[in-house]
Order: sequence, then C-alpha cells, then structure tokens
Amino acid sequence: MALEMVDVYDLSTGKITRIPKCELAVGMVKVKIKRKDGEYWVSAADLNPKIITKHSPFEGELKKKIEEICLCLSEVHPLTYKEWEDGFRCDTNPQKEIELWHIVALKFHRITEERHSSLPQKEDIYAILVSVLVGDIDAKVICPSLSTLDNEEVQEVIDDFLNKND
Repeated sequence: MALEMVDVYDLSTGKITRIPKCELAVGMVKVKIKRKDGEYWVSAADLNPKIITKHSPFEGELKKKIEEICLCLSEVHPLTYKEWEDGFRCDTNPQKEIELWHIVALKFHRITEERHSSLPQKEDIYAILVSVLVGDIDAKVICPSLSTLDNEEVQEVIDDFLNKND
C-alpha cells in the first residue's frame, strides 16, 4: 500500500517539503497559501494570528467549548485558552473546527478515564485521535511510533472515536 504524500510549507524559510501524511507532527494544520497557490500543511505554532485572524473572539457556547477543549487536552496539548481561540479565529469555518475539537476532547477524556490511562498512554491516544481527525484511519499507518498501545488497542480507540452514538 502506497503512503499518501503531503506538502509541508515552512513559514520561516518558504521551503516546501513532501513527506508521508502519517509523519505529520501533532499541531500541523492544512492551510491555503495564496502566494503559493495551493494547500499546504504548516505548524499551527508558526502561524501569526495577528496577521491572519479572521474572526472576533468567541462568546457563549463556543467559548465554553474552547474552555472544555483546553481543560480536557491540557496534559497532552498544553495550550492556553488564548492560544486555542487564536487558532480557531484563523479557521475558515471556526464553528465546525471547534465542534470537531470538542468531540476529540470529550472522547479523549472519556476514553482515558475509562482506561485509567497513564500519561504516555494518553499521549498515544491523543496522537491516534488527531490522526483520525485529519483522515488517517489505518491503525498500522496512523502512529508508527506508538509505544504504549498494541494494534488491537489502537483499533479500539479508532472505533470508539468513530462511534457517533456518544
């Protein structure tokens, strides 16, 4: 089976690198870059929200969901509320992205609580959920560097995440 290849754009150097999609680091996001006329994966940490922010700060239900995301994922993706919000404000469809990440956060919290997961296990579970979120569903390709879960456990996490009933 051939690996899906993606283009990664380094915002600091302007260089484009082609890598297997399964090697994308956590925190990579797909963006459209007009001056390069295409879509590329970039590190969310390298994005400058002051330059590309499109939406006003969130209030009400969306703010509450971002707070829950921040709380549920704090051990494995320790961003402040402001960092999460700035990232969502840059999205073309922030409501959809907030909803998706809220689902990831709630499922992550439930899965790790039910399994009484250690921090290394939580990190692996988070890596699986993010990989599924970006469209990689093959347990053997998703996270080749997982150290705490076997293939069966990886598949259980994937199946649990894809179960829409909770």
